[in-house]
Amino acid sequence: MNIPVRILASPPLSEATEPKVFVPDIIRNYPHFALSLAKVLGVPLQLFAPPNLCGVPGVDIETINRLQKERLDTLFPGSKPVSQLEVDPGMIVISNSIAEKRQPYTVIAPRYMAEFDPHGKKKIIVSLGDGQAGLKATVFAIWFARRVGFSLVFWHTTWRDPTISSDNPQDHMNHQARLVLLKAQTLAEEAHVPYEIDIRSVSQAIADGIVAAAYDNDCCLIVMKRGDSAVIGSHCDSTVERTPIPLMVVG
Repeated sequence: MNIPVRILASPPLSEATEPKVFVPDIIRNYPHFALSLAKVLGVPLQLFAPPNLCGVPGVDIETINRLQKERLDTLFPGSKPVSQLEVDPGMIVISNSIAEKRQPYTVIAPRYMAEFDPHGKKKIIVSLGDGQAGLKATVFAIWFARRVGFSLVFWHTTWRDPTISSDNPQDHMNHQARLVLLKAQTLAEEAHVPYEIDIRSVSQAIADGIVAAAYDNDCCLIVMKRGDSAVIGSHCDSTVERTPIPLMVVG
């Protein structure tokens, strides 16, 4: 199995030299979570905040823009308001609802968190399988972890093979899944990112299994990638619905 994946200095799957954190909806806790994430990553924060002319007759748009920027600077220091809802591939978008849809860019669903990693766990869990999707998630997670000094947990669930008597879940992994895990380990080692391995036989839904593993391993972020052939019934969609832990869906 040839898996040509390499670590990039800039975010994987993007031509950008530096990522940006983008908030398309400034309601709820999204901007607060995004601001803390942008500070951790050391990258710019952009907020979708088009001029609102309602209720301010006679005020020109230039003044509206200035007042809005001053207000946002007070609430979210260092952020940049943008008036067009355009997302380039280098942006990390913060949104629960957008994470439920297939997108060409990376999305973090913060769920109910108002701050990124408020308890200083500094650990990311990556969901692996037997294909390229898990490795693409791994590449992004390694870039993220290396930038901020986090460690990784490589998680895989496997079905029990009735022909194997062992109770060790790792003994029930198929050949492709073993190759993916080995490649993920190699990538992390080459990038000098510490990691752990968690292989489980999960009887419940995959999404429930990964959320349970994230809790057990004390992780602050789950990283997943949709499979190229998945249209409906994606494990990412199920995890978005179930997890209280922020979920990153790699674009």
